[in-house]
Amino acid sequence: MNKKEVHELRRRFRKEKSTIRKMCGCYVNGDGERITSFRETFAMLSEEEQDKYFEIFKKGMSGSFGHNLFCTQFGETEDAEGNPGENLQELFLKLRDSELEDDGILDEFYERVITAYGYRDNYLILLAHDAYDVPSRTRDGIEMEDASEDVYSYVLCLLCPVNLTDYDICYDAQSHSFRNTNRRWKLEAPMHAMLFPMFTDRMSDITGTLFYSRDAKDIRTDMLAALIGGLTPISAKGQRDIFGAIVEETLGGKCEYDDVRNIQDILSDRIEESKDAPEPLVLSKADISGLLADSGVSEENLQRFDTVYDSVLPKEQPLQATNIIDTKKMEVKLEGIKITSKPERARLIKTQMIDGRNCLVIPIDDEEVFVNGIAITGGAPKTED
Repeated sequence: MNKKEVHELRRRFRKEKSTIRKMCGCYVNGDGERITSFRETFAMLSEEEQDKYFEIFKKGMSGSFGHNLFCTQFGETEDAEGNPGENLQELFLKLRDSELEDDGILDEFYERVITAYGYRDNYLILLAHDAYDVPSRTRDGIEMEDASEDVYSYVLCLLCPVNLTDYDICYDAQSHSFRNTNRRWKLEAPMHAMLFPMFTDRMSDITGTLFYSRDAKDIRTDMLAALIGGLTPISAKGQRDIFGAIVEETLGGKCEYDDVRNIQDILSDRIEESKDAPEPLVLSKADISGLLADSGVSEENLQRFDTVYDSVLPKEQPLQATNIIDTKKMEVKLEGIKITSKPERARLIKTQMIDGRNCLVIPIDDEEVFVNGIAITGGAPKTED
């Protein structure tokens, strides 16, 4: 899936576009016990309720790829003896094909999610089923509503925390006074969500799910391994750490400031060139090797690359370019010191030996310099007459 396909589905989450027929839920407490389950005909809800649910559905498909959204692929499981195990895809197929009408399939899915999720507070497993009559498009991208090529039947699963509201002082019309309101259990925006099947090339793609995580640092790979199998996504921070380790070890632990700056410059240019592409720029093993070569890493150091890459990332997974560098800034950190510059100004910073010590040097001859908002004198030191 790409961002255009996600936006096409999100645009349907409004009253005049939606064809969502059924919505189900299972309310779970912090001990993993089911409090209640329900099934609703979505069209029977009030307009206000529908609008609230539409906002929740949209949240479960928000953010950017590689940070909040990930395309996951179903994998094969094995038992303790290494024999083929459960087909994880099968339960999702049964859930979709039942259109949320089969209580047995719903119960099986709820139990699987509860066991895999292990959330320690109250939450709701919320399911919605939709059948989208996908309109054809002309070569110019214009939709033809009366010409459909495919019906995209899908289930959206959202894991939403349920929290007690705070006490509020509100006006009570009966007593003509202000009183404390009762606390209520409120459904919050989803922490995680799964869309099955994916909507790839505007068609059903049953090979995996689109996974959403509100917190880009908490993508719950343990839950995904239990529910989806296969390779689990790597968080943005994890990708940056992996790339850093590959660079450092390929250069034998002797990484210079100019090496990092050259990598930043080249990768920033490539990200800029691909900014209008439907999918974000990702780097394969071969791409990273080429990037290091283009940035000036010696042939001697590059001979280490294959061994280093395979040790850091045993199962090859592409790294998203915008996750491994920040195109808007370059940051230099020392103990208790942090220097941040725009990438185009990073060339001002140099390394230089001064009095036998390796130093970072920033020339300030023609620069205004401020410390805690106070302008200080720059340029060459004054000399006495």
